[in-house]
Amino acid sequence: APTGGLLVGLAANDNRLSVPSSVVIAPGATQVDVRIASPVVLSNTAIAVTADFYGTTGGAAVMVVPTTLSALEPEFNDLAARATTPVLVRLTGPAGPGGVDVNLSETTGTLSFPTVVHIVEGQSSGVVLVRAANVSVRTGVLLRASDGLSELTVPLTVSPVDVALLSLGTTALTGGGSATGMITLGAPAPGTGVDIQLSSDHGIVSVPSVVHIASGATSATFEIGSRPVRDRVIVSVTATAGALAKSKSLTVNPPALVSVKVQQTSMTGGAAQQGTVLLTGAAPAGGLLVPLSSTNPALQVPSVVEIPEGAASAVFTIRSVPVVIRSAGLVAAQVGAVKKSTSVSVNPPVISTITASRSTIVGGDAVDVTVTITGAAPAGGTAVLLTSGNVALKVPASVTVPVGQTSVMFTAKSLGVSKSVSVKVSGKVATTSKSVYVRVTL
Repeated sequence: APTGGLLVGLAANDNRLSVPSSVVIAPGATQVDVRIASPVVLSNTAIAVTADFYGTTGGAAVMVVPTTLSALEPEFNDLAARATTPVLVRLTGPAGPGGVDVNLSETTGTLSFPTVVHIVEGQSSGVVLVRAANVSVRTGVLLRASDGLSELTVPLTVSPVDVALLSLGTTALTGGGSATGMITLGAPAPGTGVDIQLSSDHGIVSVPSVVHIASGATSATFEIGSRPVRDRVIVSVTATAGALAKSKSLTVNPPALVSVKVQQTSMTGGAAQQGTVLLTGAAPAGGLLVPLSSTNPALQVPSVVEIPEGAASAVFTIRSVPVVIRSAGLVAAQVGAVKKSTSVSVNPPVISTITASRSTIVGGDAVDVTVTITGAAPAGGTAVLLTSGNVALKVPASVTVPVGQTSVMFTAKSLGVSKSVSVKVSGKVATTSKSVYVRVTL
């Protein structure tokens, strides 16, 4: 084309074909691309396009073909019984005014789906859900799509689902506990995978409603939950695949007593400590009352301790009374027929400390000395034997800590001395001794 380009007029003998009225061939070029839009037709239609340049004409025929089916594409070709797969129905181009109705059918009655898929105007595809029926043997099916001008088919296979084994991981658990179950198929799951329906015949045990076994796999696990119970309950868990089902029984037990623990297995009479009752699982709704007992009158426990709902343990207070001699007993708890106990000793008090009001005194003066024992004195009091390591400081042979008290004071009297002396004053209860030093000076 010369400088300034060439203007070429265009026309079509069918106004349904959209072409520009003219195009410009650029300077130095010999051709130009032209974009045309074809109409929707019901049959092959030839339309002539002509170009005119100052009386010189040329032309070409454009063959417009109708929109037909181009593909029938299921997401999965191998379906498990009762499984669903989306199927894409694709056209060669956008549907025209009024859209396109595609009729669907199959050869065995094994699949269910809408018989007509409507692809709306301007769209080139639609999706339909195809569901497989329950089958007892592997079944081949031919899915067919037709729009009246063309037809496509695609083969599908529907495989039966056989639950070969249902395992609950355990035959019994304590209410509130959990377990892991497993479903095993008799053959690998097909392309869609397999959805197994799960159910429990009692609300005490919970399982997922569906367990999916992936394509090619033969098993899948699932979680089993339970709620605390007051009495033993037997629950049936069922796995269903189509008309086939397998069931297993699971026993849910109330919590049992594990142990009774104390902070100390030996305590001084008059002291207190905590005990703990431990269960195998959570207490049921309303909590659980656990009876307590003691075989030693010197050990006092409440008649019951309540374990709150949802808890697996509770603490209680053990109180002791002052005793003259050591005594041992059992602190016990009972849940149902199970009884657990632990031994606790109650000891008489022994000397804890002996202190003087002054560490140094002048000969002839007196000093107050206090004896403290480890717990309250029992009936009759607690006798403390006293000794002095030097005649320069005189102490009584013994003192008695009064009943219910933990200390007693006495007076030690000194004599005149020719030189300073350090005197050891000792107190003894049973086999336990304590001492204090007092210096007597000139």
